[in-house]
Amino acid sequence: MNDVLLAQPRQLPRGRFYRVKRAFWSLASTVSLGGLYAGRLCPTWVRVDRLDMPLEGLAEPFVGRKLVHISDLHCSPMVLTRYLRQLLERVAAEQPDVLVVTGDLITGGTAYARRVARLLAAVPARVARVACLGNHDYGIYHPSGRGHMRQLSGYLTDQLHSAGVHVLRNQSLILRVDDHALQLVGVEDAWSDRYDPEAAFAHARQGLPTIGLTHNPDGARDLARRGAHWILAGHTHGNKAGDNLLRDAVLPVESDVYAGGYYPLDDAHLYVNRGLSYARRLNLNRRPEITVFTLKRA
Repeated sequence: MNDVLLAQPRQLPRGRFYRVKRAFWSLASTVSLGGLYAGRLCPTWVRVDRLDMPLEGLAEPFVGRKLVHISDLHCSPMVLTRYLRQLLERVAAEQPDVLVVTGDLITGGTAYARRVARLLAAVPARVARVACLGNHDYGIYHPSGRGHMRQLSGYLTDQLHSAGVHVLRNQSLILRVDDHALQLVGVEDAWSDRYDPEAAFAHARQGLPTIGLTHNPDGARDLARRGAHWILAGHTHGNKAGDNLLRDAVLPVESDVYAGGYYPLDDAHLYVNRGLSYARRLNLNRRPEITVFTLKRA
């Protein structure tokens, strides 16, 4: 990989600073409704949306298979591990054939890269587990600005690969069942200087049913123009651009259309998952989401 972290993360002494930091994250998690979501409300508040995914040319061995789409786990001091474990147990109960994660797996350093890899390794998938990266996977806030953490994306990628998760970074992947193929193409985050849909499709096979993966839905039309029939995204947490001036300044999305759910794109289809983490979830349309697709022939 291009980004390989050679040094192990430094362990901070557990003195006064450690206690202050823990108190800060505890308060932030409470403000984000962490304690509430990790409790009894969680099982009924998380939405499980079920949709068909029609694909032209889909081979019979793939018909009826389940593709489960999740996004924006934000494994971090604010999003409790036990909360994510509980939701991923629900994902596992769906018995996915293909598990797709569209970015922002972590909001933190290397410790959370290892942690989220272990969490996803516990989710079985009959055919494959596949992910692309989001802006927080390159650094705390912005992949090339404030909060950027050099080599973090490569370290996270290595951890996920070791856990059996294919990470598509401007790459394509062909899944096979009984010698029949389904193609996934994933891009780097649209904010990063590595975003390159042309490179992602450079080795993709024409004529195969193709699903595109992008964290930011702003990249959906780039993937659709190059042959993706369905595009899966995240990033928005169910928020529409323009809803919140502060959020738009920190986490900009160019389109003011793609908030969450299904959107037709000319000859393609876009689905924006609302994510699993629990920050800013007071609106009913912004409830954490697990999306279960059943593959069909178009």
